[in-house]
Amino acid sequence: METRFDKIANSYEEANRLYPEARNDAKEILRLLELNGRERVLEITSGSGYLSLKIARILKDEGGFLISQDIAKTMMNFAEKKAVQELLKNLVNPMLLPVLPQA
Repeated sequence: METRFDKIANSYEEANRLYPEARNDAKEILRLLELNGRERVLEITSGSGYLSLKIARILKDEGGFLISQDIAKTMMNFAEKKAVQELLKNLVNPMLLPVLPQA
C-alpha cells in the first residue's frame, strides 16, 4: 500500500539534501542517547534514514546495530541505498529479512 509519505519521499529527500541545517534535532537526540557503540537500537518512523545513518555510524565499530523501520517503503529504500553506499552492514531493515517459520 502506498502511503502519503511514499508520495512525498523524493521531495522530502531533496529538502534534506538542500537544507541540512533544518535537521539540527539529530545532535540533541544523539547526545541524549549517549551511545557507546554496543547497543541494539530500534528506530521507528525512520524516514529516509537521516538519523538512522548517524546512529549506525556510531554503532558500527563496537558491534552494535540498528533496526530501522518506516511505514513508507520508498523512504526505507532511500535509507537502504545510503547504508549500502557507506557499507553500513549494521543497519537492519526488517522488511528485507526473511520471514521465519512459526514455532
